[in-house]
Amino acid sequence: MIDENRLEPIASVTSDGSFRLKFLLGSELDGRELEAHGIPQSLHYLIHLLQAGLGATTGLANVQLAHNRRGPKRERDLKLLRHVGFATLLMFESTAFALRLPSSDGDIVETFEEVRARLFRKFASFLSRGDRNESSRNGGEMGVPEVADLFLTLDQLVSEGIVSLLEGLMRQIIEDAKDRRETRLFLPSGEIRVRGLSASTLRLFHAIVGDLARETEGACFTKVRGTWFEAFTNNRDGFSREDLVVREQVTAEEDRARIYTAGINERFIIPTSKLPPRGANFLALAHAGFEITIDGKTVELVKEGEFRPEFTLKEGVTDTKLESLPLGNRKIDWFELHPRFFFRGKELSPDEAIQHGLADIIEPLRKRV
Repeated sequence: MIDENRLEPIASVTSDGSFRLKFLLGSELDGRELEAHGIPQSLHYLIHLLQAGLGATTGLANVQLAHNRRGPKRERDLKLLRHVGFATLLMFESTAFALRLPSSDGDIVETFEEVRARLFRKFASFLSRGDRNESSRNGGEMGVPEVADLFLTLDQLVSEGIVSLLEGLMRQIIEDAKDRRETRLFLPSGEIRVRGLSASTLRLFHAIVGDLARETEGACFTKVRGTWFEAFTNNRDGFSREDLVVREQVTAEEDRARIYTAGINERFIIPTSKLPPRGANFLALAHAGFEITIDGKTVELVKEGEFRPEFTLKEGVTDTKLESLPLGNRKIDWFELHPRFFFRGKELSPDEAIQHGLADIIEPLRKRV
């Protein structure tokens, strides 16, 4: 048994927007240092969820999952099953609850019932708006709910099977995010049971979606046909058969010298327009036990006080058209503040600070002063 405290996840990001994932397992089995590459097949349902919506996690067509009789309830079932944004929101909220992280509303939800209630209210509101639009187009025909039905709950709007599917997915994600959840790896020399691997993978997905939500200003939770995760598996043939691949740990030099082996160092594509990916949530994984590298360079944790900005306001007005901000009847230029940056006791120029990966700290300071 390898517990979560001895597991070391490593996410290696490159400038093309892709990353590779592996887990250092230690030497519990037979004295050899082992590492596992990829995403466990038991969590592939998350990728299907983010790519194609709720129905894609079942292996059945949406029309098979929806209410079997034609009518408003079947139409609502199909709308919900196809909604990629809601599937992404369900994954994010369930993971946030399980890991005690902020929800999409910014707070930490205490109970499963509250997570369920929040999600179901949002889903019901979406379906009710669709019903009202449909009612307007049809002149209030019979069989189409009127405005009075705004207070219907999701349980009343969709079929019992869809409600069960939603709850089942939420509970599955929450269970997979628990540290005690075991992932079993089978080797010729024996079986390894690893705790925390599933939770670490879900934490990674939560970070990726969190950065995507920030970049899209929440649109990834509301778009019916979001395409952000379509290329996540790098369009690999046979991904559905992939699973964790375990091998003996090797150095970076040895790794580069080896020929390609299926399942080893496979690439996943981060849904972002920032290259290389530097989302705050992704980089914050370094505080959650991950080793993060960008183009081979390890992301270092900056402790409080190690990075210190200083600003000195001097009199004098410049007419140059540089980035500036209003101040009464005049403008102060950014460089008129004479910014200085110190990192671990050494003064850096703004360009050097950005080269050290501190751009995400400097730019907000520029906007605030």
